[in-house]
Amino acid sequence: MEARFLKTNFALAVALLCMALLVISPLPVDAQGTGGKKKYVLTGGTVGAPIYAVCGLLATLIDEKMPGVSASVTTGQGFTALEQVYKGEAHIGMVPGFVIANAIAGKDPFKEPRKNIRILGRVAGLYYQFLILETKNVSSLAEIKDKKLPLRLTTSPKGSLSEFSTRKVLGAYGISFEDLAKWGGKVSHVSWADSANLMRDGHADAVSLFGVAPIPVFSELELTRPLRMLVPSEDMARKLLADLDGWNIVSLASGTYKTMKHPLFTLGTYQTMVVRAEMPEEDAYRITKLAFDTENLKKFKGLISDYADALAAGKGTEALPAPLHPGAEKYYRERGWLK
Repeated sequence: MEARFLKTNFALAVALLCMALLVISPLPVDAQGTGGKKKYVLTGGTVGAPIYAVCGLLATLIDEKMPGVSASVTTGQGFTALEQVYKGEAHIGMVPGFVIANAIAGKDPFKEPRKNIRILGRVAGLYYQFLILETKNVSSLAEIKDKKLPLRLTTSPKGSLSEFSTRKVLGAYGISFEDLAKWGGKVSHVSWADSANLMRDGHADAVSLFGVAPIPVFSELELTRPLRMLVPSEDMARKLLADLDGWNIVSLASGTYKTMKHPLFTLGTYQTMVVRAEMPEEDAYRITKLAFDTENLKKFKGLISDYADALAAGKGTEALPAPLHPGAEKYYRERGWLK
């Protein structure tokens, strides 16, 4: 599986404009809305992120194509988005595969299993990425521990997918956030945009994240501040796979970032669309059709270029971390994706 470049210009602007017209719903909601209309809330990503734009586009299609249903978008990353769907605060969530696997099993950070989660489809690839300024002359993650480097590291806010994966990967090397501080460095929990600005201005050395590849703000950053991609060694990657269900070892294509002259193997998973098991079968079928029908595919691919590629390649139902919703299964059989 190779990472592809995001096409974010006009299509992303259109989708973000669509989202601006939608009602943002941060509070718990009932699927039976007011005025006789059923209301579905979509969650996934933060404002400006490609997956959030996907939610906005899908919500717009639901509004237009499903009579008697209205849709809106709220923010929620990884674990948060899963919990929003589980608790009924949202109805359709974009959630990484390994988060779903951990939720179903009741593993870290979930205290008990979330058995009512069902899948509508795999949306796009997600990849662990550790990007460090080339001027730091660091060639591996192990070197950080060996040399006790005073690294000024940025990652997303506490409780986010990026922060979780950063703790897991560095922890496999025997590095904690407290260790970095003890060695003279620090960890800043900020947005990707703020990470890029801190690195550009010389106030941070690296960013550790989990997301689509490449991340546009870091592609822009490397035009003036060359970056190096560090990935877990094969041994460390396999150690992490043994501890976390739903992760895989995947390939990032050469050229994903400018300084990547060769493909690199890293940890990855799929951004996956989930709902509660209780969603009516007909609604799940219609939403799946809107999300993956050929008629709409170009619109979604304008936001994330590898959108639905797993389905097209016949891998959309392999080793799913949770059961398919019967409504999605019905659509897959119609398309010949499931026998």
